Amino acid sequence: MENSNEKKYDISKSNFFANIPEKNDEEKKNEIKEQSPQIIQTPLSNMNPQIPQNSFSFNNNINNNNNINNIPNSNISYANSNFFPSQNISSSNYYSPYQMNNQYQNNQIPNLNLNYQNNYNYSSQMQNQTSTPNPSPSFFQKVSESAMNLIKKEDPLNLITDINPKFYEDIIEKSKKEIKCQNLEKNDMSNTEIKAVISNPRKVSDSILKNSYLIYDITTTKLNWFVNRRYSDFVWLREILISLFPTVLIPQLPKKKMGNRRFEDDFVEKRLKGLQNFLDEVLKNEILKTAEPLKTFLSLTERGFFEQQMKVLTPKNIMIDSILGIKSFDGKIQVANVENEQISNIKTYFCTVENFFNVQEEEIKNIKNNLNEYNLHMVEVCKHLEQMENGFNRLSQYYNKANLEKDICNVFEQYQIFFKNWKRVQINQTSIIRNKLIEYFRYIKNKGLSLIELIKKQNEVQDEYNKIKEALNNKKEGYWKKMDITKWEMNPMAQIDSVLLFRDKNYAFSKMCFQETMVLDNKGDLLGYYYRNNILNIKEVIKCITKYSVDNLISFSKEIEPTVTDVVNVWSNLASNL
Repeated sequence: MENSNEKKYDISKSNFFANIPEKNDEEKKNEIKEQSPQIIQTPLSNMNPQIPQNSFSFNNNINNNNNINNIPNSNISYANSNFFPSQNISSSNYYSPYQMNNQYQNNQIPNLNLNYQNNYNYSSQMQNQTSTPNPSPSFFQKVSESAMNLIKKEDPLNLITDINPKFYEDIIEKSKKEIKCQNLEKNDMSNTEIKAVISNPRKVSDSILKNSYLIYDITTTKLNWFVNRRYSDFVWLREILISLFPTVLIPQLPKKKMGNRRFEDDFVEKRLKGLQNFLDEVLKNEILKTAEPLKTFLSLTERGFFEQQMKVLTPKNIMIDSILGIKSFDGKIQVANVENEQISNIKTYFCTVENFFNVQEEEIKNIKNNLNEYNLHMVEVCKHLEQMENGFNRLSQYYNKANLEKDICNVFEQYQIFFKNWKRVQINQTSIIRNKLIEYFRYIKNKGLSLIELIKKQNEVQDEYNKIKEALNNKKEGYWKKMDITKWEMNPMAQIDSVLLFRDKNYAFSKMCFQETMVLDNKGDLLGYYYRNNILNIKEVIKCITKYSVDNLISFSKEIEPTVTDVVNVWSNLASNL
């Protein structure tokens, strides 16, 4: 049933989808004959993803298939359309996480959940009969942004199912270029399995500021380093690593405090475990191990010297805002060419990935809420089991004091033993279930947060690049109108064709403002570096989450198995004793 409150986009009112009167069969045949010499049939796989074809079939029926996970389907049916770049339905590489859906098997791609009102149908038979004028880029931009904003609010999963990761990976692969960069120097931590063990958390009071904090001992094996660090030192280290390696996934830190439980033993233990996981992840990465601030963090024992280093090495001082600051082991990096026309659509993919992890986080919160309810419920269950145990104990005492039948006392004692053991089983199972799931959720959340951080940083670079480019283009446009070559700020060392300079606007633009153009190119290469590495980061995060999910489930089953055996033993012991 159609939702009357749902926002509708009337495509029929646009210039691109102009109302075309229906024609009878005879008129169609005549039109084909007249236009046949001008027809150019292009394979769908070679079409420009940004240019739609006149092969849409619109309807206002909502498909309410009860498919896997009740993923909502679209009410639009595309017939061999390439309107959205991810929807290349002619490709055999189309990927969807819900391939069991019958709708997918019929080559109908789940599309954006928009209601289009249209009074006509283009049949797929007319696909190659007429040619449609290309709409302006602004039209696509407005439709794409409006659709994305609507779906993020109303139905975020619909946009996710429209994304074909392989499509965007191929775009990056085809548009990449290799440029030279600085060499990344290795140090004594490189190519070595290093373990930094955190231990002995203790409370320290600052007599000057009259506040308290926790301090930890960190012992680095094989290198025999021993230092004392506090939580704020870990924060500094993470911010420095983010600034030095802008496209590397940096693990998350645990919370500094939770309410007033900053110094309670259970919270201190959890935070120590989180800090240990942070260091373990950092030391697994060969790139991060080359960072001198990491070596300073692990080796500099004198607190005063270490605090001086922290003041000198700040994120602002070493932040990399140009491709010139990027380093690699071989002095080469691969970046995506941001001037490629198809690259402009890559933002949709990253926006969708970010949206996906936000949706996942919401679902995890729901599960955690239910898990907390389950835990509270089991606490009440265990209280009742303990009361039942005490009740049977009192019954047994009554019969003993009254010198009545001894056999009934034995029955009461067995019930007492049973409820005591059953309470123990329930406590063990509840504890294992809660701990393993919380650990699992924390890992997934941290991976998602690290990835979203990189995507947001990429968006900042994207916005900065767009502003610089727009300002530079406006400046060149002004130079072109004035035609005063003395103010064009061209490279005096470059060879320039004076004839083309005044005849070809694009050629003139390529020669104007050469210093500012170099700055723009460097910023564009940095953006392309984000594109290239974040595509790989997304794949790596999904791979890590998959592996951890399997490992956690195996660990969970191994820990819960003894409790199941314990359940059987409790019941069998009750029967045998009776």
